[in-house]
Amino acid sequence: MVQQYAPSESGKNGFFITATETAKMGVFPRIKDICLYFIDETTNQAVKVKNFGSGLQFYAYWQDTSSVKIIINTIDATTASYVVQKAVIVSVDGKVLFEDSKKYDLTTDGYPRMPQENVQMASSVSGASLIAGQKNEISIKLHSGTREDIAGPSSNRIQQVAWSIDGKYAVIVSAFIHPDNTTLYNAKPETAKLYIYDLLNKKLLNTFSGGGCKNVRLINQYVIFDDGFGENSIIKLVQPGANRATKEIKLKGGCGLKNIPALPDYEA
Repeated sequence: MVQQYAPSESGKNGFFITATETAKMGVFPRIKDICLYFIDETTNQAVKVKNFGSGLQFYAYWQDTSSVKIIINTIDATTASYVVQKAVIVSVDGKVLFEDSKKYDLTTDGYPRMPQENVQMASSVSGASLIAGQKNEISIKLHSGTREDIAGPSSNRIQQVAWSIDGKYAVIVSAFIHPDNTTLYNAKPETAKLYIYDLLNKKLLNTFSGGGCKNVRLINQYVIFDDGFGENSIIKLVQPGANRATKEIKLKGGCGLKNIPALPDYEA
């Protein structure tokens, strides 16, 4: 099953990660047979690049326009209280450019964290930039120097920002997916909010809230994002300013832009 998909900035190619099984071993997750594939977006031809075996957790992202970095945490083969974090950089032609690993003692070092996704807080096209306050307030500073408020104090933190290539729109996603979120396992959890802001007219056009992670992309004047968790997850296409989705994509078992968004399991 596909665990993650990410197109390159050029749109000419992409990568996706598959696994044969996801489960839990005690307090730790387990992902079996983690495989990296590259896909040519013009021909839709996919090539399997490397099988990394099984692990506890992985994170993959474009290192630059021609290589992908994948980080995998695994339990040490000889000492169960150690976790090995392995980093590998692979070029689009399948060559391993870099490989390194570091061992962490869970009793003294704690569990090694994965890197946080880089959030693009400013637009080189529009000159606008986002500002996050001490209580997670969200405001935007426009190229003119004026500052406009978007959201007040909240438990949600900015997770993603997408800027339109024509400088017209900013799409901001804030989320609170944490054990302290008491709605997390409700039938309709409140875990994320998506804001569509009109940079030219200085106006908040839409706010979509509810479950899921709200992974987002801006393509040809459409805001595309996933909504919900697990088998209830869907993909929505929205035109800025529209009150409802122009189109919804629903698949058996759920669907998403990067993967099928899953509720975290915080139970021991």
